[in-house]
Amino acid sequence: QSKSSGGGALTPYKKKA
Repeated sequence: QSKSSGGGALTPYKKKA
């Protein structure tokens, strides 16, 4: 869920990029 959303401790760079 966090990966798809792009917001989470696992993927904090996704929301930025």
